[in-house]
Amino acid sequence: TQIMNAVVKVCQDFGANELEVGTGNSSFDQLAFYQRNGFRFYDVKRDFFTTYYDEEIYENNIQCIDKLLLERPI
Repeated sequence: TQIMNAVVKVCQDFGANELEVGTGNSSFDQLAFYQRNGFRFYDVKRDFFTTYYDEEIYENNIQCIDKLLLERPI
């Protein structure tokens, strides 16, 4: 959270008005972290990880297939 706050400050200093992040559908801890820090879902890139990665990725015994995009205002 401290790093996130520092990133927000730097982005504000550069005049940005929002942040965007992407993570996998199986990344529960990351999804919870982003939501606790004010991010909301806005899009899904279906089949992203199976299309652009050569090897399968598993987290929490779930295959990472889709990329979830989140954003927050700053």
